[in-house]
Amino acid sequence: MLAPHKRHREGPGNGPPLSSGPTGTRRATPARRAPGSPSTEIDDGVIKEARRRQRRRRALGLSVIFMAALIAGGLLRGTGAVHRPHPLRAAGTGAAPGISPASPMLAREPDLGVTCGVPNSIRCDRVGLAVWLRRPAETVTATVAGVTIELDDPTWSGPALHGRRTMFTGFLQPAGMLNGPLKVRPDRGRYWWAGAHATSARVRIVAIYGQRHRASVTTTVLLRAGWG
Repeated sequence: MLAPHKRHREGPGNGPPLSSGPTGTRRATPARRAPGSPSTEIDDGVIKEARRRQRRRRALGLSVIFMAALIAGGLLRGTGAVHRPHPLRAAGTGAAPGISPASPMLAREPDLGVTCGVPNSIRCDRVGLAVWLRRPAETVTATVAGVTIELDDPTWSGPALHGRRTMFTGFLQPAGMLNGPLKVRPDRGRYWWAGAHATSARVRIVAIYGQRHRASVTTTVLLRAGWG
């Protein structure tokens, strides 16, 4: 006599219904993990933490590369000769001297620099002086450390209009950088000077605007390590 078939009831304490496999054996169907269950939340948390760690590692790597580039750039800039451009070449790049607030005659501070043709060398004992005026003048003279020179160099002075210009350049040689009023203390050896030991000169500038009109100004100008 056959035993009566018992119907499976789901509920607390009762597992999932059994199903027949290919061999006729009965196996349990695995239960699906419900969204929002504790196990799902743990898996999501592990994935998010791994992503955060990966972002931190990338940020750290970029910071190391950036700092290495800064250090390398500083070392490269710190080697070799220091060569500063002539003020005429620098004028278009914003590196020219600033506006002079003290004199109504000068448009910029005068620029005094070594001009030996070799970067950072003072062997030739030659300096150049550039002056910018607010109004065009016919001629300009300058007295540098007691020596008067004409600022009339045709190559380095500015363009003239009707015989007048606002930018004047002249040169002084010997200037006295080796054993004179502009004596310079070299930074290395006897003739190598990059400006670490500063030197300045008292400069008097006289501008001629016409037969009966002239103006003058006296100022202290820092000697720069080189125009070229």
